Amino acid sequence: MSSYLIGIDVGGTKVFSELFDSSLKSVATDHRSSGFGSNQVSESIIASISTVLAKSGVESTSIDGIGIGIPGQVDSETGTVINAANLGIDSLDLGEVISHNFGLMPRLMNDVNATAVGLAKSHQPSESLVYLNFGTGLAAGILIDGQLLSGASSLAGEIGHISVDPNGAVCTCSQRGCLETMSSAAGIREFLASQGHRSESWRDFESLPNPVRSSVGGRFIEGMLKAINVIALSVDPDYLYLGGGTLDLIRKDNPDLIRIMMESKFGPSFLASSGVFDRVRFVENHSNIAAMGSVLSLDTKA
Repeated sequence: MSSYLIGIDVGGTKVFSELFDSSLKSVATDHRSSGFGSNQVSESIIASISTVLAKSGVESTSIDGIGIGIPGQVDSETGTVINAANLGIDSLDLGEVISHNFGLMPRLMNDVNATAVGLAKSHQPSESLVYLNFGTGLAAGILIDGQLLSGASSLAGEIGHISVDPNGAVCTCSQRGCLETMSSAAGIREFLASQGHRSESWRDFESLPNPVRSSVGGRFIEGMLKAINVIALSVDPDYLYLGGGTLDLIRKDNPDLIRIMMESKFGPSFLASSGVFDRVRFVENHSNIAAMGSVLSLDTKA
């Protein structure tokens, strides 16, 4: 009997599932809204898994493993997720949900970490790598000598909640002026609302007046440079990957983003001369990479 694996990327607004065969060749995919709150997110993941099985004609009994990357603090041993604020999840026993519906305990990891693991597939284990994700929130996935850095409480990489302006906007974490308030979709929504624009108008970014787009882009780039500075000073990786849906929007208005960052007054003077921008790579198709990373984290492929 053929065996299959399922990798799932749960972001702040979407669920992406991908079914792989035993050689890690993609067989079927599904993309849908994540919903908000434990019940809606759980239902969306269940429906997404069911859809890739239906598309491929594969029975659930042929699935050897399910890997899930999801925001928040993740306990891969118990299958629980806590403090996934952008998904409206305080606490969710996702392992039990998946096990009950498909008879298989999934392997959970943070979604940004999953992307970092997927990216590391094309690098030597001795190379250090950081993936900075600018999506609904802001966080980093860190690999050193081929090993994922999670921390004692699975908080490593949550740099979006580093406060850089004590008088800044209130963050979802209750602090003021976090990096996430400047360089994430959640932060952009709040900023637009404070300026009298519809908070959801960021989705139609290109239709916003030029001065508004310029203001949003400037704040975003300032926050991104501060995030890069945190990574450069704390990890100084061989490769620094930048990605996420919100960054994709900003790049459309700023196609020469590397040059803009190097010439910006917001970064420390030594940042450009450190060579960190020579090590920057932009990530395309991050959901596919995260799904692959989730699968690579499974014991069956460890």
